[in-house]
Amino acid sequence: MALYYVCPEALAYPIFAGMEATHPSWSILLGGVLTGVGTQLANGCTTGHGIAGMSRFSIRSTVAVAVFMGTVVACTTLFGLVGA
Repeated sequence: MALYYVCPEALAYPIFAGMEATHPSWSILLGGVLTGVGTQLANGCTTGHGIAGMSRFSIRSTVAVAVFMGTVVACTTLFGLVGA
């Protein structure tokens, strides 16, 4: 819906026809807050650590990327088992 305020004409295109929110607003807001908290705790974002930090051979970035990737594997496995 934020796209409407930036470029209202964009919603007139057929690609956006019939689009509805698939997640409740509170879950989107919670996801944004958790992303911000994680970025603060990791002292940077995943892209920053993965591209800039690892190219400089930063130990902190290497550990952060390993934690990110481990979390992705764990969540994917868990959701695959649960069927979510």
